[in-house]
Amino acid sequence: MFQQGTALKSYSYSGASVLPITTWDGKTDWALLSQEADGRDKDSWDDFGGSRDQGEKHPLVTAAREAWEESVNLLTDPLKKFTEKSLRDYIDLKAGNTKDIVISVDKAMVTYITNFGPDALEQVTKNFYQSLAKATSRHLKEKKALAWVKYDDLKNVIANAPRNQQGALITPIKITANIVNPSNPSRGGQIKNQSISLRPVFVSKLQEYFKGSDYVEGADPKIKFYQRGYSRQPVVTPPIKPTKPIVLPPVTPSKPVGKPGFTLADYPYQQASILPFTSWPDNENQKHFLLSQDTTGDYSGTWSDFTGTKSGTNTAFTTAATGAWNQTFGLIADSQNDIEKLLVSSNRTENIVVSSNKQIVTFITQFYTRFLENVASQFYSTLLKTTGPRLKKAIAWVKYEELEKAMNDAQLNTGGELITPVPVQAIIIKSTDVIIPRQEPKGNYTQIYLNPAFVSKLVQFFKGLPYTPGESSNIMFFSGLNIAAPISKTKPNVMSITSLNFLTSTLNALSSRK
Repeated sequence: MFQQGTALKSYSYSGASVLPITTWDGKTDWALLSQEADGRDKDSWDDFGGSRDQGEKHPLVTAAREAWEESVNLLTDPLKKFTEKSLRDYIDLKAGNTKDIVISVDKAMVTYITNFGPDALEQVTKNFYQSLAKATSRHLKEKKALAWVKYDDLKNVIANAPRNQQGALITPIKITANIVNPSNPSRGGQIKNQSISLRPVFVSKLQEYFKGSDYVEGADPKIKFYQRGYSRQPVVTPPIKPTKPIVLPPVTPSKPVGKPGFTLADYPYQQASILPFTSWPDNENQKHFLLSQDTTGDYSGTWSDFTGTKSGTNTAFTTAATGAWNQTFGLIADSQNDIEKLLVSSNRTENIVVSSNKQIVTFITQFYTRFLENVASQFYSTLLKTTGPRLKKAIAWVKYEELEKAMNDAQLNTGGELITPVPVQAIIIKSTDVIIPRQEPKGNYTQIYLNPAFVSKLVQFFKGLPYTPGESSNIMFFSGLNIAAPISKTKPNVMSITSLNFLTSTLNALSSRK
């Protein structure tokens, strides 16, 4: 969580930019935007910036380098030599030219909103196209046009940009602009009142700032950390209503389906799920799973992965992606198609575990860190806004070795059935937490209880029991376990007693949010 006074040099950012602004004729404030030349957002309009390069330790360095390159080495301090260092010195807070430094915690992006003199920016616009035509480096060809927009218009459009029920921006996001004319780049030659589309990430990273949302102040009053859904008044999640878990009756264990080489395409699955994990740059060997708390079904209140039920002729990849997309309110990736790409990638999906008796396929997949951090940072605010089904009500980080230990410690009865409950140590993510991008999560560990159906489909995998290999080495067909019925009607129901403990610990954890 951010504390007031956080310094930029200690912030783990992913990218940085400069938004140049100026005042014409002492009356109207304008912002200078640039048009993307290539990539997924080709033709959309943005500020001057990009991703952090290896070895860069401060967003000031990244912002200056990217703005210097994307302006074709024209944006700088007009009173000094035309160098990247001059620009870096100019946008540094110490110089007094930067209005605000806006940090989007959700995107891990830093934006320097900096005042330039009108003559300095006109020097950029007059020479941009000519310099671009002579450029040979690809770094100098990332932008292909320039445009002026009124700063007040930019604030209003970004602040009011609509989002869908899942919290994603509804595009295109249009604004009226005066495009710098390549044939006549002077102020008088502008192509006026043109409708242009803003780049979605540009809108997203500045929306909370322009909305006037609450923020955490950094080491300087001009350094402002914003996060969607963050409020100085914590969001209070409604208390969990106690429910009595139902123990499923025992079913005779089945054998693994198919022969070695059996394909997923031929497998008659009924459900498919994703057990997502990631790791952080400061400790890449430490994996964390993201689990979620179930709101419905026989084991409401217990924790599991993200599951979808087969519809029509959908593949297991599509079903799993749909389930994860819906249960995270569209926060777990940029699109559902992005999820499927991760599932089919042998570099991302470590194992595909098939539980034959329940006909469930589970993808144990490494997600991009920013995807899971997006879920962690926006889950509760999106949960409270959604009007659709709420299949999950909380999320938590669980270390790989903790889940592995819980699975290995899970007890089986003489019939090979799973004895519940199965506890695990986890960091429950709270609605008031501010997620620090690219940093391993810290927090107090709490005992939670795993959904017995979740354990039963994966326990054989984690215990290293025999399986039938599929078409590739990471596809593993297990028989799956059944869940044991109560030991005796004359003895206490094990699940009922531990449910009380579980609910008590959960309510205590939730009350700590207040």
